[in-house]
Amino acid sequence: MNGREIREHIIYHKYLFYTDFYRYSGREFRFKDWLKIVLNYEMPQIRVLYFLRKAQKYCNLSLMGGWRLLFFPVRRFYRRLNKHIQEKYCLEIPITVKIGTGLRMYHTEGVVINNESVIGNNCSIFHQVTLGNNIRADRYKAPVLGDYVNVGSGAKLIGDIRIPDNVTIAANAVVTKSPEHGDVVIGGIPYKVLKSKDADDHEGWNFDYMTFEEWKRSHKYQ
Repeated sequence: MNGREIREHIIYHKYLFYTDFYRYSGREFRFKDWLKIVLNYEMPQIRVLYFLRKAQKYCNLSLMGGWRLLFFPVRRFYRRLNKHIQEKYCLEIPITVKIGTGLRMYHTEGVVINNESVIGNNCSIFHQVTLGNNIRADRYKAPVLGDYVNVGSGAKLIGDIRIPDNVTIAANAVVTKSPEHGDVVIGGIPYKVLKSKDADDHEGWNFDYMTFEEWKRSHKYQ
């Protein structure tokens, strides 16, 4: 990566956290919110996402030569800090997990996500959720969530499966096969379709944050 690409990567990951915060609060991220995160005051879900996005911002850079040496202390610092925060709040989300915009975590305890998982835009995850691989099949395949997927507390998604857009997974459901289509509510062990949803019936709120290009203009990054 050259200097321009590194700058764009860093700016984009900052934008990702702003979308997470907007999903949580419905407003822009402000300096006093940063103080609460740093001083460990309130908002544990946002604190977890802040340091996860920070670690992904710096540790997932493809660097060579002098750039690698320059970013080494920053990457090491945020990798260790992110690990400490996750141990404190009892969850496991590797920095290699691909996460889209506007992730909403209602509680952090017991969340375990495989490093090969992919999480789409505007997804919601409750506590005690597992996105894991199937070691008897392919250990390098993990669940892929589409956009507007809502995963209820205690749900287990295992193996090489894809959850389509706008699917709600009920609490304690076990999903080992991909649903055939989106816009449904599924639940049970094993899961079954409980009911259909309208295409614009998303679980949650605050989905209307600005695009990346709009955000860059409003924050004077162009």
